Amino acid sequence: DYFAEFLREIDYARSDSACLIVHGLFYPLDNYFWKYLRARPAVCGKTAWIIWGGDLYVKGMPPRITGIKSAITSLARGPIVRRLGAISTLTPGDFRFVQSYYGQCNNYIRAFYSFHSLEKHGIHVNEMGDLGSGRDLRTGRTTRVLVGNSATESNNHSDLFELLKKFKDNDMEIICPLGYPTYSDYKERVAKKGSDYFGTKFTPILDKISTVKYYDLLNTIDVLVFNHK
Repeated sequence: DYFAEFLREIDYARSDSACLIVHGLFYPLDNYFWKYLRARPAVCGKTAWIIWGGDLYVKGMPPRITGIKSAITSLARGPIVRRLGAISTLTPGDFRFVQSYYGQCNNYIRAFYSFHSLEKHGIHVNEMGDLGSGRDLRTGRTTRVLVGNSATESNNHSDLFELLKKFKDNDMEIICPLGYPTYSDYKERVAKKGSDYFGTKFTPILDKISTVKYYDLLNTIDVLVFNHK
């Protein structure tokens, strides 16, 4: 309701703004905003869609071609997507996924986190935007393993712990970020299961920490393991 009211009060198509950057077009904004773009073609060319997981991997997003209704939805949104000023993802694979539903697009811009902020904390970025600490594994010391990135079920923590339990007797520490989202009770279940599997070698991060502390943490990690779909 807030978003609908915002667009009613400020007719973006007639504003002097250079661009509109939309972080995510999934529920609850999806249907309303697609209709808004369809009714105002002039807005498309100055709208950038920053794509996140909810846009692609939540059930029903994007419209899977599983029937007449989803096929019509995909066909209707395709021209809008291709007319957008920019589509941006953190990984090229996500953009290929977009094109598999909406057709060939020539408006892709790869997104990335601030290189300057990372470099400032000793995390180096090459010309392709890939991260690397610029150091070898810390041989002879406890291996620190970062697992997952959030307290959401898409991390598939249970399966991940099953995969890692064969290493539980190794000299290792498992760090598990669970600070986001703050309202999730899922984090408590993951924290308990991790402790059951790995005991004192498991360190959950249950609250959000500052950017500086997170960069400092990343700079001590030897191995990163994701088990996302």
